[in-house]
Amino acid sequence: MSSKTITLSYQTYTEFDTNTRDLNLHLEPDTGAVSLAKGVTYADEMGNCNMRDLELVSGTQLIRKEFWIDNPNADGAALLPYIMRRPDPGSRLRITINDLQTVVFEEPRERDYWTDGWTNIPIPVDVLQPGLNTFVFQADGEETWGFLIEKGCLPNRSAKSRDAGRNWDDECLGENHACDGEYMIRLRIDQYASDGVMESRIVDVGSLASEDGIAVPLQLNRIASSWHVDQPGDTEIQMRYRLGSTPEYEFETWTDWCDFPNAISPDGLLQCSDGRRYLQWQLILRTGNPSVTPRVEGLEIMVDVDVGGEVGEPLLELAEQNIPEIVRGSHHFAYLAHDTKRAEIFRERWKLDEVIADATSEFDRFVRLSAWVRHQWENGWNSGDIDFCPPWDGMLILELASRKLSLGMCTHYSTVFVHACASLGLIARTVVV
Repeated sequence: MSSKTITLSYQTYTEFDTNTRDLNLHLEPDTGAVSLAKGVTYADEMGNCNMRDLELVSGTQLIRKEFWIDNPNADGAALLPYIMRRPDPGSRLRITINDLQTVVFEEPRERDYWTDGWTNIPIPVDVLQPGLNTFVFQADGEETWGFLIEKGCLPNRSAKSRDAGRNWDDECLGENHACDGEYMIRLRIDQYASDGVMESRIVDVGSLASEDGIAVPLQLNRIASSWHVDQPGDTEIQMRYRLGSTPEYEFETWTDWCDFPNAISPDGLLQCSDGRRYLQWQLILRTGNPSVTPRVEGLEIMVDVDVGGEVGEPLLELAEQNIPEIVRGSHHFAYLAHDTKRAEIFRERWKLDEVIADATSEFDRFVRLSAWVRHQWENGWNSGDIDFCPPWDGMLILELASRKLSLGMCTHYSTVFVHACASLGLIARTVVV
């Protein structure tokens, strides 16, 4: 048996970016440091609505939206309502915050594409309070404003008044008072997220311990982490790891998450004689003060192992290898499986095998599918005879498009393309930016 120390080092943007992270973490492009992301969006809906889920604000009809904020300490804030029906330029919308201050928004003469629906309305931070915050929207004048509603029962923070605020109803929303849900209004606060997680891909320590990349028998003896950080008060940095004997996490073959010792020490000794050669680690950042964030500027993971045989003397001879680089995303994504019943129906109903029959490469398959999707609409921006915006379901979108019955905007094209690819076993995903 020979002893060896394996070190995993993360010092640059590229090295940290090989791991996945949630949206609450930020990687600084210049330094590679990991910190909490600044900018928190409070939302009680996902925008799962259509153009008929509409609430009108006009005259004595007001709407109210509430947000729960644990700590409002921030550098700035803005309301983000999705205004589906807008009045003439120059019309004004009054927003009263916590019965303390009123902000007036004036409809601009022109809007660019990205603000055509979502509307950024800056608000003062000092009127926000810990706990429940109330925003009341009222038309200033005779104009009418239209807000979208997502149907649902919780968290029940949207209401309307038909008598200028005397009485409020949180169930009978919408133009015909038959919609219960949340208004499509969000609150953006310029503060750090409360916590964020970075997670490494699964590391095969057995392969790293060999000279040629072929895993060797070994025993993990000790593990530790070391980092270079900037950690203000009221913030926390936690490192955890888990070990397994299989290349993917399984309940039966992996340990629970354990805290790292912060140096090579006897505290890092492991009892791992059961063939667990796979390692995964987590970096967790937290702050109790949304005005500050911890920063990790460098990180090392050290693993002491005992290797069977002499180090540098491979047990096998590698004659040839061809291992293409696997491109991994920095964030978790779900992919559509090609072997589901609906994927099979999709592929057969729209004869997708014929679409790619003469393709000469995988890239050519993508090109042919893209061209095919492009020609499924005569006019994608036409909402059709039933004036309908379909949900993000490729089969439903195509059924309606083939009958000229619904809208086909950019995301519908993308959805059909991704679902078509997935039904053929081609890896694709929709990314909306």
